[in-house]
Amino acid sequence: MGLQRQNQPPPRWVRLVQIYAVKLVLEVFGSTGAVWGFSEVVGLRTSETAGLWRTIAMSVGYVFFVRFLLQIKDSVQGNDEDEDMLSMKELRTSETSPLVG
Repeated sequence: MGLQRQNQPPPRWVRLVQIYAVKLVLEVFGSTGAVWGFSEVVGLRTSETAGLWRTIAMSVGYVFFVRFLLQIKDSVQGNDEDEDMLSMKELRTSETSPLVG
């Protein structure tokens, strides 16, 4: 009697946190870091231009953060494509059961 909620999907807010925590790290922080790192790798960022590239990287991060917030807004309002795709995937997995040997 340890598990109370076997085979039930987690509450909607838990799924939102799981989905959007990953999106924040990969899409928002990743885009900022990609611009920062790329500018160094190709030799555009030097000690003299670090301030400029910091501004550019933060601007890209800001754009992706606004996009991130719009995705959350759509998800809360029920207009989220990711949520629809996730629901379809969960439905397919629940319909198929693994073979027991």
